[in-house]
Parts: sequence; C-alpha cells; structure tokens
Amino acid sequence: MQPLFEQVYHGCCAGLYDEVYNKVYQDKIQRRDKFYLIHKLGAWGTNLNLVSNFFEENDLSKMPKVSKRSSQSFLLNEAGLSLLAIGQPAKAEEMITRSIEMYIEDKDW
Repeated sequence: MQPLFEQVYHGCCAGLYDEVYNKVYQDKIQRRDKFYLIHKLGAWGTNLNLVSNFFEENDLSKMPKVSKRSSQSFLLNEAGLSLLAIGQPAKAEEMITRSIEMYIEDKDW
C-alpha cells in the first residue's frame, strides 16, 4: 500500500485534493464502505497521517482542502476517530464535534 500512500502525499502537495480523496484515498485505500485501512488492518496512525495531508500544512485545526462539504466533514470525522484510536481523546473530541456540527448544519443524517 506504500505506493498509494505516496500518491496521497504527492497528490495533495500538487493541490489535487478532490481527485486524490476520491480516486486514491476512498477508492483504493479505504475501498469505500469497507474502510480497509482501519477496519481490516487497524492502521489508525497511518490513517491519521494520510488524512492530515488533506489539511493545509497538516494542521488539523484548519478545514480540509477538498471542495465538497460532505468530504470535509468526513475527513474531520476520520481524523477525530483516528486520534481517539491512538490515544489522544482531547484532540479527537474537537475534531468529531466539528464534524457533527457540519453534519447537523447540512442536515446530513
């Protein structure tokens, strides 16, 4: 999977956030609804590193650079769950709360 991880890093560095999110992170790494990286491999730390590439300068306090709001809230949630899984509940709470607030605002049940 290492070449796919590198595609995420280099694609985000090139500003191709939407394409990388959909075609590499979602389709090839997570395998959409299977969440392969976290559910099958349990690689929460790796997932956090990948997700952080979608944030400006890997700063999780900012909004993800993908254009769709639903993708932004998903990435915030993924970052929060990953932080929680690796033992950083205080940071995780902030990320998950931001994600939930976005879902509520968008009525995305």
